[in-house]
Amino acid sequence: DLGDPDGSFNPERAVTRAEMAILSARLKQLSFDESSTAVSAISDVNKHWAAGAIDAVKAAGIMTGFADGSFAPAKSLSRAEAVTVINRLFGRGPLSGVTRSSFSDVPVTHWAFADIEEASLNHKYTVQNGKEVIAD
Repeated sequence: DLGDPDGSFNPERAVTRAEMAILSARLKQLSFDESSTAVSAISDVNKHWAAGAIDAVKAAGIMTGFADGSFAPAKSLSRAEAVTVINRLFGRGPLSGVTRSSFSDVPVTHWAFADIEEASLNHKYTVQNGKEVIAD
């Protein structure tokens, strides 16, 4: 449930990584344990209310954790994370072949550069070696 226990939705509040996991798992109709006692191998997710959905989206490659093995379920989703998840939900990108950023604050070395460009550019593409490559 994306609402709060008191019945409110809080439409202006930021979305957490756990909430995006629930939304993503339901959108993709992934099978997961929705009980509040779901056990996860991810240390900071074990018995979290969204543990089942987090494990499901991680296994499906829709969302990932961090280098230290954590998932940070209570952390707000960054714009880069949101774009990456949305692209994965719709089977898009990341976009290869782009050599210049569309944004002054997103260098080509940014971890989500190719996903940000995928979502930002109106483009034609070809699939090469399983990757979406911008077409001229």
